[in-house]
Amino acid sequence: MTCVEYPPLLSKLIDGELSVTEHSDIENHLSCCEDCRLHYRHLRHQTMLLRGFLRRHALDEGFVRRVRSVIQSGGAIANPAA
Repeated sequence: MTCVEYPPLLSKLIDGELSVTEHSDIENHLSCCEDCRLHYRHLRHQTMLLRGFLRRHALDEGFVRRVRSVIQSGGAIANPAA
């Protein structure tokens, strides 16, 4: 593989979605390619920040149920800001 082929796999690496072979290949590449390693570190950091934000600002299950119910019934969701 070349550096051009690795960026799409980095998210899968972070999410644990690679096969054993793909994981090994990308780890070997990251060990010798500073550019890809830097890109991976940035992506991993962004993912960590996003996951932390989503944990802190998760919607409660009651809200999710109400929205799903309105959507399934074909109704409209009132705009609370209006």
